[in-house]
Amino acid sequence: MTRFTAPWLDAPSRLSRRLAARRGQRQLVQAIGRVVAARTAGAADGPRLGFATFGSGCWHLGLEVLLAHALALRGARPELLICDLPDLPICDERTVDSRDLERCAGCLNDKRALLEVGGIPWRGTSAFVAPDALRRARQAVAVLDGSAIEAATAGGWPVGQWLHVSACHYLRCDARGSSAEKEDARRRLLVSAMVTVQAVERWLDDWRPEIVIAESGAHLMWRIAFELARARGIPVVCREMGKGGWDRHIYAL
Repeated sequence: MTRFTAPWLDAPSRLSRRLAARRGQRQLVQAIGRVVAARTAGAADGPRLGFATFGSGCWHLGLEVLLAHALALRGARPELLICDLPDLPICDERTVDSRDLERCAGCLNDKRALLEVGGIPWRGTSAFVAPDALRRARQAVAVLDGSAIEAATAGGWPVGQWLHVSACHYLRCDARGSSAEKEDARRRLLVSAMVTVQAVERWLDDWRPEIVIAESGAHLMWRIAFELARARGIPVVCREMGKGGWDRHIYAL
C-alpha cells in the first residue's frame, strides 16, 4: 500500500532546519569576526591571489575568508570573485530539492555579513559581464539540439564537456542519460557556463592574479576558473573540503 504523506506535515521540521542554519551562520560570522579582529594585516606587496569563490555557500566561504586572511597576514594580496547573479538558471548552491529552482535564494545577501567581517577585498561576477549576457546565453542554448550540448563551446572553451559533475550534484543522481530532466539540467548549466566564462576571463584580465585558488577543479564554475587560469600559465591551487573533514586536502593541479 502506498503511504500518503501530506507535504505540510513536514513544514515544522523544514522550518527548524532553516532556523538552525541561520543560527549557525550567525555563529560563523561572529567566530570569523573574532579571528580577523585579533590580528589585522598591514600593507602588502606580495603575490596577487585570486580566490574563485563564486557561490560556495557560507561554510565554504568562511574557509576561504580564513585562508585569505592567513595569507594576507603573510604579505599576500587576495581578492575574492563572488557570484552575485541570482538569476543564473543553475549553480552549485542549488539542487532539484531547492525551494526555488529559477533563482538562487541566498546568493550574495546571505554572505554579506561574512564578507564584511572578513575584510577581504571582493568583487561580484556582475562587474565582469555585459548587461545582456544572461539573455544572450539563454537564446544561444535554446536553439541547440539536446545532442549538441556536450559539444557546445563558450569563448572557444569546451564547456559542454565540463557539465557532468555539476549536473550530478544538481540532480542528486548520475546525470548520464537523455531524459527530459537531465537534458534540462545540462541546458541550465550551459547557460550558466557561458556567463561564467565571460566573467572569469575579464576578471583574470583585470586582477591579473599570480595564483588562483578554487574550491575544487571539478564542479562547473571552479572548472572554468581552473582551465582558464591554467591556460594563461597561472598556478591553480584547489581547496576541497569534501566529506572527509575540514580541508584535510589542499592540493595543486
